[in-house]
Amino acid sequence: MPGQTDVVPSMKHRFEFPRVLPSTLIRLILLLAFPCPGLAQTGAAAWASVGDTSTPRPDYSQPRYWMIAPDNPHAHPVDVLFFHLTTFKDSNYVDPVTGATLSAPLDPSKPQVWNQTIAAAIQENGVAAMTNTQASVFAASCNIYAPFYRQAALPEVLWPDAAASERALSVAYSDIEAAFDYYIANLNNGRPFILAGHSQGSNLLLWLLERRMSDPAYLGKMVAAYVIGWAVTRDELNAYPHLVMCDSAAQTGCIVSYNSQGPRSTFSMSRPGAVSVNPLLLHSTTSTDLAAKSANLGAVLMPPMAGAQTEIPQLTGAYSQDGALILTDPPLWPTPATQPQVYHVFDYALFYRNLEQNAKDRIGAFHSRRPREMFPPVR
Repeated sequence: MPGQTDVVPSMKHRFEFPRVLPSTLIRLILLLAFPCPGLAQTGAAAWASVGDTSTPRPDYSQPRYWMIAPDNPHAHPVDVLFFHLTTFKDSNYVDPVTGATLSAPLDPSKPQVWNQTIAAAIQENGVAAMTNTQASVFAASCNIYAPFYRQAALPEVLWPDAAASERALSVAYSDIEAAFDYYIANLNNGRPFILAGHSQGSNLLLWLLERRMSDPAYLGKMVAAYVIGWAVTRDELNAYPHLVMCDSAAQTGCIVSYNSQGPRSTFSMSRPGAVSVNPLLLHSTTSTDLAAKSANLGAVLMPPMAGAQTEIPQLTGAYSQDGALILTDPPLWPTPATQPQVYHVFDYALFYRNLEQNAKDRIGAFHSRRPREMFPPVR
């Protein structure tokens, strides 16, 4: 393997990773990051509505509610606001031996847990480790802000009870919107910004784009949005005409979105009508345009995906098909037994160096098209 490289400049929180066996790493990845669709709801849920005083909302004026914030907020002339993936599972639906998601509760007398409390979010170790593997893509070009939020729980949020799932996601979204509003009012200081996320974080980011980026004052400062690990459909683009997919590496104010899977996958994280942006080509397409693996500047694995940070250049090529991103050379990395060749947790890692470079390119393009005063001085 090539030598290891430190890709993460100084952040507010440095993450220390314990030495664990490879089998434990694989289990941790699968437990934290992979959804298990198709589970049937087993009973009535005890539901705490949005704003319920028993579930305190985060106060983003307090530093403890920010998982990542820069030591020097003026180190870069651009920020990224990053919303993390799903890491919280209702323990009543987790096999205590294997970590597998269960279709029936261990204790039927317990109420379902629809959202993680903000206190539990701050104490959780897995979310910080997984977020670092993704948000660090932007560390070379942006000041990184990543809030804790009351994420919706697995497996409940995936059940066919759409109304209940929507309520759980609405609780999470209320925090995302509050974090964005606080960031704009108190932390942004006039800088252009990137919005990014993964999985549930990208789902909620899409809601934010739909509901808040229609304001030209916000959209005009957005370099790009990376809605990775979630799908953006043509119907959504038609319903919200201020949203557009990226069709060139230098386009700004647009969306990059894709879901990685192998050619033999029988399950997809994509959705009907999705538009995928190939991170190796960086233009939106519904065709089978193929980027060879020679275009892959480097995959980067970090703990807990690997025991130590590892870089693999030219790992795989990719092409878009039916809104999903298909890998030409799918690696032998752990994927769920029930969802082989679904590389959801590796969406950022597979194309790490391309995403890193693309963020720099879009920032450069934004800079060249905007007045100089939009870029505060670096200190």
